[in-house]
Amino acid sequence: MASFTPYYFVPLALILGLTLNGISSVLYSLAASFFKLENRTRGYALFYTIYLLSGAVGPLMYGLLGDALGIYAIFISLSIATLFTIPVILVYVRSKHISLKSS
Repeated sequence: MASFTPYYFVPLALILGLTLNGISSVLYSLAASFFKLENRTRGYALFYTIYLLSGAVGPLMYGLLGDALGIYAIFISLSIATLFTIPVILVYVRSKHISLKSS
């Protein structure tokens, strides 16, 4: 039986890093579509503020949750939070589709 070594995670980390880096450019362009051209600088300021604050506060909150309820609670809450993004995406896509048809 092979002993545990962190080098097994290197390929996974590389794949995840490439995937997550590709998502960030999509997020930036999506944020631009929410704001009119004259308000785009404020929109990006709001986007980056929320994005960076959630990146700082999220791990702290999930760490506290994990300390209190265990690691399974973290995965369950992350799964629920991820599932909540599906209706948001569907509403956004549907609103864009309707507005394109009506114009």
